[in-house]
Amino acid sequence: MHFSKLLISAAAVFLQGSLAVNVLVYSGHDCTGTETNVAVDNGAACHGTVPRFKSYKENGWGPGNGQRIAFYQSGTCATESFLYDTYSHDGDYFHSHKCYNINGHSVSDYAASMKLY
Repeated sequence: MHFSKLLISAAAVFLQGSLAVNVLVYSGHDCTGTETNVAVDNGAACHGTVPRFKSYKENGWGPGNGQRIAFYQSGTCATESFLYDTYSHDGDYFHSHKCYNINGHSVSDYAASMKLY
């Protein structure tokens, strides 16, 4: 009985973790300055409570995940403030734990929110 509860608990944690990712955001270019760890859940509301950031590192996706993360200039993820999105697999993909600058992909120097799809 205890083994089945443990197995169910482990499966729930695994599934929950596969639908979320942590993103380290930085106040400066090239992942310098103040670092903030942001947990971004798949399908959740916009994550606009982070300070404006100029660079980031995705912290945990594997190369075959296939999910997308979108960055916005405003803290509301409003369509008119969309900067760009990037995928963890295929197309314009990113590598886990590699530093990316916001102005390397958009005309803006910073982002203020993100959303995971």
